Amino acid sequence: MSNYIDGRSLKKYCCKDCPKEITWETAIHGGGRCKYHAQLNLKKLGKSIYKLNLLQGKDKPNWKGGRRKTVKGYILVYSPNHPFRGKSSYVLEHRLIMEKYLGRYLTKNEVVHHLGTKYLIWSKENKSDNRIENLELRTKKTHSSPVLLREAQKRIIELEKEIHLLRIGEI
Repeated sequence: MSNYIDGRSLKKYCCKDCPKEITWETAIHGGGRCKYHAQLNLKKLGKSIYKLNLLQGKDKPNWKGGRRKTVKGYILVYSPNHPFRGKSSYVLEHRLIMEKYLGRYLTKNEVVHHLGTKYLIWSKENKSDNRIENLELRTKKTHSSPVLLREAQKRIIELEKEIHLLRIGEI
């Protein structure tokens, strides 16, 4: 029976300076220390902590202001102290704007919906239009139904026009 799974050893590795368990990558390539002791060791040696990627947010050398756009067009804002932040400490901007407007945090059951007053509903421009008059607070249960209803109503109007044209014989 092999001692390896996917090329990785089944052996458990511990930090050289404490009993904390570390990954095999850290043990082999990272000097064999946990992040805390690796940072202390670098300070003793006078080396930069950039190598360990311990800096976060504004302290990082590639900081770009704390705003970025998702693939779907939503804007994320760096907010490390927000109770509902993501893993990377970013929160959707439209949620922050609605929270500021209401004066409280949104619950996990609440959804901020973009109305599409300036742009088409499904366009990426609409997702980044975070003016308060373009935002509406809904529950998760009622969020998708008005959007689907509007789309269905548009389709019904298109079909009624087509039926009317068929009746007069223009198609």
